[in-house]
Amino acid sequence: MMFITKTCESLNLIEFEELMTSQKIEVEKKDFAKAVKELYNWQKNPSADNFYSILYLLICKADIQNSIRILIGFPEAMIAYTLWCQSESSEKFFEEWQCLEGTR
Repeated sequence: MMFITKTCESLNLIEFEELMTSQKIEVEKKDFAKAVKELYNWQKNPSADNFYSILYLLICKADIQNSIRILIGFPEAMIAYTLWCQSESSEKFFEEWQCLEGTR
């Protein structure tokens, strides 16, 4: 499993660091917000068959090498999933990233 931490935030970007490889990843806030919202939707309906639901299912099953590949192709989704797994609770994670508003 990967370990990711938020290192910096600006007006439009969030910078994260993957701790095992010390890789820094910048994502746009709007793209990350979409990934978190899709994660929330997937958590509520894991049997959905849209792209993001299938992507999060693949992320669940990925070994470390494939996780790194997914991180390269879909950094927002991989970071959202990893931070969600690392969080104390799902509710706290979604509150922190302000996803619960407008999704209830």
